[in-house]
Amino acid sequence: MSKNKILVLGREDIEPFVIVKEILEKSKVKAKEEVTKDSQSVPWTINNKYYKANIQFWIDCAEPKEINEETKKHWKEIGNVLDGFIFVFDKYKPSSFEDIKKWNEIINDFDINVRLCIGKPSKEKSETDKEKLEKFYDDIENWTIENDFEYIDFENTEKTEEGKNGIERAIEALETNMWENAVMKKGNDKDENEDEDEEKKLMEEVEELRTKLFSKLDDDDGFDNLITNLKNLKAYGQNLPDDARRDLAAKVALSFEKHFGLEEEEDEELLKML
Repeated sequence: MSKNKILVLGREDIEPFVIVKEILEKSKVKAKEEVTKDSQSVPWTINNKYYKANIQFWIDCAEPKEINEETKKHWKEIGNVLDGFIFVFDKYKPSSFEDIKKWNEIINDFDINVRLCIGKPSKEKSETDKEKLEKFYDDIENWTIENDFEYIDFENTEKTEEGKNGIERAIEALETNMWENAVMKKGNDKDENEDEDEEKKLMEEVEELRTKLFSKLDDDDGFDNLITNLKNLKAYGQNLPDDARRDLAAKVALSFEKHFGLEEEEDEELLKML
């Protein structure tokens, strides 16, 4: 089974299906049927400049129970086909965020590239004290950073200097992932030589970026240097149009894939996804 599934998980009262519904609407993909609280499996097609990929959302309203062998066995059946995980919680109810800490004990056993925590309001705001909420959001930021998640505020829809927010940011994160079943797009109006020239140019640009990012990784301050380079690229990308920013994100992802030991054959397949 292809590793093209995204598990969207949250308690029933927070309505995790809303996240999937919003993603489809904002990515202008017409759902085959209406996404409701009863939806469990929803198809989504990523169709961007680089590739086309058929993705499946799995929606589950569940609370974490005691983690035992039976739980792990159940997750083993689905974990190996997940490359996206979206945890949805009530941004005005601090206790609702505790669920992800338990789920994380399980999902850490699997190689899932896109991990998002999306805070959205439920019908009633449980906590309104500004100071308590600010501390809650600080705790969320710290936990997500430490555990390789990205926090997204569902209500924040403004574009900032740092990039997109809200559902638009969730879509961006999912579209820049290199999905296992992605199929390369080839322009119908380009001849074979033009395709080869573009691929060669792309490979050169990826290699140049890889060298820039990782050339000093073995130095004492190599990791700090890598982080600085990534921050500079992010700052640079903020001033680019959306298509150009996606170009840059894809090249960064490819440079990481190339540096960390893909075989030549796998490397070529990865490039075809662009």
